[in-house]
Amino acid sequence: MFVFKDGKEIDMFVLGRQSCYLFGRDRTVVDIPTEHPSCSKQHAVIQFRQVTRRNEFGDVQRFVKPFLIDLDSANGCCVNGEDVPPSRYYELRSGDTCQFGASAREYVLLDESAAT
Repeated sequence: MFVFKDGKEIDMFVLGRQSCYLFGRDRTVVDIPTEHPSCSKQHAVIQFRQVTRRNEFGDVQRFVKPFLIDLDSANGCCVNGEDVPPSRYYELRSGDTCQFGASAREYVLLDESAAT
């Protein structure tokens, strides 16, 4: 996950080593700190979940996918400019841009396997 502010990369986090990552202002508990005062102390989580789907042949396929959950934050989250409903799993895709509260920082999710 790359973090941009004003079009410049300012940070990078490797996701996938844990099942979830907590975003927020409370540095004592969060995995990825958000600096903006409009962000809640515990603002949102990216949770990796296994999903099961059937392909066109009826075969069951299992994937681990990232989901964003807004933890009923005061100022919400958006993905690609669209508001995320609070307390619901919102599936993320490679290339999605997440923003928290009124922060100008953009958190861009990139899947390493998508680069090959």
